[in-house]
Amino acid sequence: MSFALFLLILLVVTGAVWALEAAWLRRTRPADAKQPWWVEYSVSFFPVILIVFLLRSFLVEPFKIPSSSMVADVAVCDFVR
Repeated sequence: MSFALFLLILLVVTGAVWALEAAWLRRTRPADAKQPWWVEYSVSFFPVILIVFLLRSFLVEPFKIPSSSMVADVAVCDFVR
């Protein structure tokens, strides 16, 4: 599994828990009750994962050179950002 796919799945899952918490879970929980650990972690990690996903998708993404087509400038297995 590639890192980009793993990041997308993690973003969707944490985003769904964040939306569920904002829309429904917060209202059904008593005011003095604490968030469950899985909700707390998802709500905390969602903005961080979203920022990493957006930066990696639109600004910086590492590419590995798979062949020797650009051997004069880039060696095989080099990473290009």
